[in-house]
Amino acid sequence: MNVSGSHVQILRVALQAPAKPEKKEASPLPKVRLPKTLMTQIELQDVEMAELIAKAKLLFGMSLPVPISGKLDLKATATIPLGELREAKDYAFHGDLTLRAASLFRVDVGTLSARIDLADGVLELKKLRGRLVNRPNGGPDNPPEALPPVPAEGPLPTGAFRLDLRAELSPPGKLSARVEGNALPLGELAAPVLPRPTPLSGLVSLHAAADADLGRAADPKAWNVSGRAQSVEVAYRGTILDSLAFGFALKDGRLDVSELSARMNGQPLSARLALGLDPPHAFDGVLDVAGWDVASVVSLLPSVPRPAPVSGNLTAKAGAKGTLAPLRLETKGDGRFDRFRAGPVALGAVPFRWTTEGDTIVVSGVEARPFGGRLQADVRVPNTAGRPVAGAASFEEVDTARLSDAVPGGALKLTGKAGGQVRFTIPPDVSRLESSVRLAAPDLTFQGIPAEQVQASVQAQKGVLTYDVTAESLGGKVKVRGDFPLTALPANAAAEGEFRAAGFTLDRVWKILGITGAAAHLEGQGAVDANLRAPREGPDAGLWVHGLAEFRDLRWGRSYPLGHLRGTVALTPTSWWVEPLEGELLGGPASGHLWGASPAKGPRSLGFEFRIDRAPLERVLAILPALKGKCDGFGSLQLAGRLEEAFRASAELEVPQARVFGIPVSELRAPAELVLTPGAEGGRIQVRRWSARFAGGNLHGDALLRVGGDESFQADVTLANVDVEAVARLVSDSRRSESGHISGRVSLTGPNASDVGRYRGKVALSLTDASLISIPVFREIDKFLGAARGGLFEGGTLNGAIVHKQLLVEPLTLIGRVVQLHATGSVGFEGQLDLDVLINTNQIIPETGQALVRLIPGLGDALGRRDDASLRVANYLSNRLLKLHVGGTVRSPSVSADPSVVVADTAVGFFSGVLKLPLGLVK
Repeated sequence: MNVSGSHVQILRVALQAPAKPEKKEASPLPKVRLPKTLMTQIELQDVEMAELIAKAKLLFGMSLPVPISGKLDLKATATIPLGELREAKDYAFHGDLTLRAASLFRVDVGTLSARIDLADGVLELKKLRGRLVNRPNGGPDNPPEALPPVPAEGPLPTGAFRLDLRAELSPPGKLSARVEGNALPLGELAAPVLPRPTPLSGLVSLHAAADADLGRAADPKAWNVSGRAQSVEVAYRGTILDSLAFGFALKDGRLDVSELSARMNGQPLSARLALGLDPPHAFDGVLDVAGWDVASVVSLLPSVPRPAPVSGNLTAKAGAKGTLAPLRLETKGDGRFDRFRAGPVALGAVPFRWTTEGDTIVVSGVEARPFGGRLQADVRVPNTAGRPVAGAASFEEVDTARLSDAVPGGALKLTGKAGGQVRFTIPPDVSRLESSVRLAAPDLTFQGIPAEQVQASVQAQKGVLTYDVTAESLGGKVKVRGDFPLTALPANAAAEGEFRAAGFTLDRVWKILGITGAAAHLEGQGAVDANLRAPREGPDAGLWVHGLAEFRDLRWGRSYPLGHLRGTVALTPTSWWVEPLEGELLGGPASGHLWGASPAKGPRSLGFEFRIDRAPLERVLAILPALKGKCDGFGSLQLAGRLEEAFRASAELEVPQARVFGIPVSELRAPAELVLTPGAEGGRIQVRRWSARFAGGNLHGDALLRVGGDESFQADVTLANVDVEAVARLVSDSRRSESGHISGRVSLTGPNASDVGRYRGKVALSLTDASLISIPVFREIDKFLGAARGGLFEGGTLNGAIVHKQLLVEPLTLIGRVVQLHATGSVGFEGQLDLDVLINTNQIIPETGQALVRLIPGLGDALGRRDDASLRVANYLSNRLLKLHVGGTVRSPSVSADPSVVVADTAVGFFSGVLKLPLGLVK
């Protein structure tokens, strides 16, 4: 017959009758008697094993438990008993087989050959020999090429083995076997139990012998096995052993693995193990390892990522004993990690010891010095399946700045020397690490801000470090969350995280930043919610942030509410911005943006633009208590600037229309410049050419306010055609109308704007076409004028000095057709009056010019002599002018005659001009 084109021959079938036929009674029908055995001769050549197995399964229902492929040659004779099943000694098989280009249960075999003899219940495999092919990707679907046969005698080629076996099967008796192998590929020997491609490589040579009594095969004491194996450069998942050798022996029901030795990078390991094969399977063993690479050791675990998250060298001595059924373990030992590093944390030399407590191995005495501090830890490792490893550690004096620098991604920033506790767990499959950390320190800062305490959870799983850190800071909570790969990933790999800060207070922020003075009065609460991304390499390497920031309950000091703001925050490795920034300030809608540059080298810079529209002046000016309830209207404020070597900002306030103390003010425009210089005593706010329409006239001026150590100020105001009626309402409750216009200039200086008592200044004003009859002071003076009646003036001037919370009048002059007035003295900032007033009317001195010269005694003789002429005029005026003293307040004045009022030089000059005396007389 043919099997897939291969030739299969059955050369002879012999049927053997019984030697002595039995006598039977005559039967009407003939009977056929079957033979007791069947003899056959079989020859197969280049038969595909896969198809042979498939046809055997179809014809006989037979299937093999393991996959086999390859090409088979077989030449044999067989004797098979028929009829009732007989014992194995009734079977006979003699032949030779060769299997080429084969895969036996995923083990790649280039060639396999053997002589098989089964007769009289004895099986003999003589010179079973073959050659393995080292092919990590091999298997039934990818078989190897055929190789030349292995010689039956002589030295073994590389990758070859030989086996001799004799077993008495029926009746069960003695078994003996001998096996030898030369440089067999370990990957192929382990292929049935390891994934493809096989992660194990290396070569092993072995010699072993076995003897047993098959009549007691289930009894471990019936077996006697011994042997030795030796390999060179064993590699598994990147971990390489320079050498591995061990001997083994099974005798009297006990397995001994003795003299196990290995070397990794020249560093030694030795071990011994003894195991009883009878219940309860008692065992004991010892292990001694010196200087082994920790990363290579843990990489042997399939669930540990590559590269391993730990490094260093391990030296340890251990002993263990117990039973397997039931499981009972007693172990103790001690060791040390040198140059140990767990992820980004360098721990240096770490000693440890362990012992067994019940069903748990307790690791204690762990001491390390991470980040300049001290750490002590204990770990509990269960010796029963299904339970996690758990541990705890306490530490002190840890430099948290170094700790946060070790966290990948750069998103976490800590400073301060801290103490605290760590707790961690590792699940049974060692697939991840979970830990919780608690930090506390008197000088602890988190993300640059003081923190009372910090709590964190850290998890390492599938090559990714995840951390979630929360700090109590600034009266609220600040939270940072991040993910970062621990394995070697492409250049675009990046840490991913979140930053959240909620409920922090601005006053604490200013203290942290060292900000004092006016800016430190800004108070409120803030919140930030942002995503973090930190690429490890490439042009985008660094920290990237995008999220939202919100500031609520903003106020200036305790009693000046501002409003709230909300904006989108973005940060790159070289710049940042908040845009758009929107909300409400001072009762009006606010918008703007901030931006800045933070290059790796060079100075940092900041810029901003901001605008507030239609803010109620009542809110804007609420910082000035004197104006509370006195302002009605809306204004807009624009602010823009930069912070580089110096902080410079420009601002402009615009008020289309408003009422101040009931007086209309319009078209107010106040441009300003703010300059703060680092290292100087302070800065300045300069207002240039501000202007407004006020009381029917115009105002404009300049102002300079210094901030910082020197808080002096100066201001100049120019008035043009300001309506007297509007001004009079500030100082009088009269409902009668006043008229006239005021023009002039007021200048003011002081060491501090809040110290009114130290104000200094000058006043120079002029009055035109004024009617002041209804002003309380003039109303009271009128009582002394009789029929002359005052209060109507064509012009006037006021010159004075501001000092000690009062205006020194030097002097006040008013010229009317009927009345002329000269006053000196003071007016207090709270309205107090202390004035000496000299008044002339046409009824008191009706003469003027040369006519008056003739009336003043001796004045004509004093012509040309200034001092004499002035004295004579002063004496004349002193005897003629009405002399009054004005006290009380602006709203409630008191006026009385006072003959002691002196006619000073300024009064002589004023009245000389009014009375048209020749100027030469008084110069």
